[in-house]
This record gives sequence, C-alpha cells and structure tokens, in this order.
Amino acid sequence: MKLTTTIKPNKLDSPKAGRFNVVASTLAASLICTGIVYAQGKIVSGNGNSVPGSGSVIVGGNDNTTSGLISVITGGAQNKASAQGAVVVAGFQQDNKGRDTAIITGAQNKADTGASGSVILAGSNNRLSASAASSFIGAGKDNVNNGKFAAIAAGTGNSIGANGDNSQAGGVNASANHKNCFVFNSDDAKPLATTGDGQYLINARVGIGTNNPQVPLDVKGSDVLPLSIQYFQNAGPLATATGSFGYSIRGEVGIVGVFIAATSDERIKNIQGRSDSAGDLDKLLGIEITDYHLKDVVEKGNQPQKKVIAQQVEKVFPQAVNQMTDVVPDIYKKAQIMDGWVALATDLKPGERVRLITEKGHRAVHEVLEVADGKFRTDLVTDAGQVFVYGREVDDFRTVDYDAISMLNVSATQELARKLEVSDAKFTKLSAELTKLNSANEALTKKLAAVDALTEKLARLEQVIGHDNGAQRISTVIDLKASN
Repeated sequence: MKLTTTIKPNKLDSPKAGRFNVVASTLAASLICTGIVYAQGKIVSGNGNSVPGSGSVIVGGNDNTTSGLISVITGGAQNKASAQGAVVVAGFQQDNKGRDTAIITGAQNKADTGASGSVILAGSNNRLSASAASSFIGAGKDNVNNGKFAAIAAGTGNSIGANGDNSQAGGVNASANHKNCFVFNSDDAKPLATTGDGQYLINARVGIGTNNPQVPLDVKGSDVLPLSIQYFQNAGPLATATGSFGYSIRGEVGIVGVFIAATSDERIKNIQGRSDSAGDLDKLLGIEITDYHLKDVVEKGNQPQKKVIAQQVEKVFPQAVNQMTDVVPDIYKKAQIMDGWVALATDLKPGERVRLITEKGHRAVHEVLEVADGKFRTDLVTDAGQVFVYGREVDDFRTVDYDAISMLNVSATQELARKLEVSDAKFTKLSAELTKLNSANEALTKKLAAVDALTEKLARLEQVIGHDNGAQRISTVIDLKASN
C-alpha cells in the first residue's frame, strides 16, 4: 500500500546524532515494508489502543497511543509515542515525545519534546530532557539526562547537565554537569557532582587486581617495568622502564598524603642479621646533600631543592639507587617543524628517541630517523609550526629509594648513640676519679698548711733559743704555749 505522508529524516548538528535512530527507523521501516503500517496508522492487536499518527502502529497492549509520525508501540499499557520515529517497546505509562527516541521497557519513563536519537532501556521515572541528543539511560529510577552523547548506565537519582556532553554518571546521586566527565557515587547521603570539565570522580572503594578493596584505592599486583612495556600519558608514550623491583602505582611528579605505610612483617622476610651500624655511619657521612633547581621549570617549577643526587649516592650506597627508562630535559628548546624536520642543531643520533611537544598539546617520544646540518627528522606527522624539543629518552635514568637512606640514617644514629654511651661511661669514670683526686688534694692541702704553721713556729722558737735575754726567752715560750 502506498503511503501519502512524506517522512523527513532527523537532522542534528553532530554526525553521531543517528546513533540511536536505528531503533526507531529500522523498526518502523520494517513494519512499513511488511505492510503493517499504513498512512493512517494501524492497530495490529490489543485493546483500547489509538493510532492518530500517520504511519504509526501499535502491536499489542492496552490503552496505548501513537500520535507521532511513524511512531511505534509494541506492547504494554497506557504508553504514548507522540514524536516522529518515537518507539515504546513495552512498559507502563511510558511517555515518549522524543524524535527518533526509544523507551524499551519499565514504567513512567519520559522523553521530553526536543529529545532526539536517544534511548531509555529500563527502569522507572527516568527522563530524557529536551536537550538530550544521542544519549542513554540504562536502568534505575529518577535519573535525568540533559546532555548530548551522554549516558547514565544505571542507578538512582543520577543526572547529566545540559553542558554534560560526552559525560557519564552512575550509582546514586551522581551529577555530571560538565563535558567529558565521569561520575560514580556509592553514598546516597553524600551527593557527588563535577565542578569543571574533564573530571573523573569516584566515591567508592576502587579495586585494581582485587575484588575485595579495603581502602578507597586498593591495588593488587605490579609490573617490573621491562623495556618491552610502554606506558602512555597525555596521548603519547611517556616511558619504558627497567629494573628488578615491581611497582603498582607510578606518578610523574608527586604524591600527597599524611603518611605512607610499608609492609614490614617478619614473616615475609629472610633475615640475614643486624646491619653494620659502624659501616652505615661511614656510608651516611659519604652521602652529599646538594642544593639545586630542576631544569624543567614549566612542569616542575623553580623551587629550591635540598636533596641527594642519585649518581653520587650510587657511589656510596648503590642499593638505594635503581635505573629505568625515562626522558631527560637535556635539550629543552623551541624549534620550527615542517614535514617532520625539526630545525634545531643537536647532538641527537639516528635511532635515539626524543620527546616532542606541539602547540596543540601532542606530547610523545619519537624516534630520530635522520640527522642533517642544523636539523633532525622524526616520525612525527604534523602541520608546520612550532615544536618544543624536551629531551632524549635514556635507559639509565636513576631513581633514589629515600626509605633506604632513611633506614641508613637510623642505623647510623644508633651507632652514634652507642658511641655516645661509651663516651658517657668513660666520662663518668673520669669524673669519679677526678672527685677522688680533688678530695685527696684537699687533705694534702690541709696537711701542708699544718706543716707551714709548724715550720713558722719552729723558726720563731729558734729565734728565741738564739737570744741570751732570759726574760725575753721565757715570755716567748709562754706566747708559743698560749698559741698552741
């Protein structure tokens, strides 16, 4: 049967706009081709259904209404499809006013006038607002999606704002109000919402390598960072690492927190004995504390640093130093780039790798393919413009285990305490001996005083004995007796 109604396809600004249109368009087209849908609408089965929409069809259910052009309801009760290409597959009191939009199942879900190319898969009291386009609500209840190319996978009371393009939300009371965001909340008492573009927010225990996380981020497992493993950051290969130690988390700059707890249970260790504290003191005295600034002032700032230098520590305490592959800012200059050629004189050689940063934000390590006078070429394909040549990739980039140095300091401090204890014992002994000598000296001083007094008396007696005057002699003797 020939249709007399002209059907106009849905048009949106984005090429992704037809992502969900296939649900409505395919179903309607299939029904038209099989002769089920008629220009005036068709009820295939059910009770109390109404099809005022041209080319619309109802296949089963009760009290359903299709008033939209080529709209379709395939079951359920008291459902409405009132926009072009609107589809309600099943459910109760579904209200679909969205163009080329589908509500699959559930109860009292709604797509507002203006919504387009979107889907509500299941749940209840979910809503696609007028600004929703090519968006999705998977399941749950009381969720609202106002964004374009945005999704609420499941949950309760979640929302995506009108500016939340390309965003996702899930869980409970999670709100993605900005573009390119992800929000998941597990605490219904504490709503979680974005505050800016490009945020990834999670309020839950996240387990990596474990199905039983005990803390907000629980990581089980590690990698040794061999040369064959590449890590990517900011859309480019950041580093390839080597070493004999496994790592679970890696950060390029810093980690902020109150403290770091390290596992140290005796039962996980093969203990070889106490460290040589005297030797540790010698090692500690050999480590030089150095004042410096970091070369990469753009990313790491220009604050003064007072720490160690890995190469110097390696000479004194090598077990505190490890090696890996990373990039050093040994060039750190701007240059012009055209057809892969970077107009900058360097000492780079073919086969070496260099980090390049473009004005558009590209940041990656590239292999040097050719070197010519005053320039070099890499595999970076970009329009002519400026490029920042950060520096070359090295496979002997050194890191320092500051925990090892801290423990060296503990052992050395214990050695100093032992030396101080010995010195204190010697001092105590010498003090006792000195006290004894002082007492003996005082006694000797008294004896000497008595001898001096006696000597003086003898001298006076000799003077008396040496005179012939008897009266004077008797008087002197009497004086001496009196003085004694």
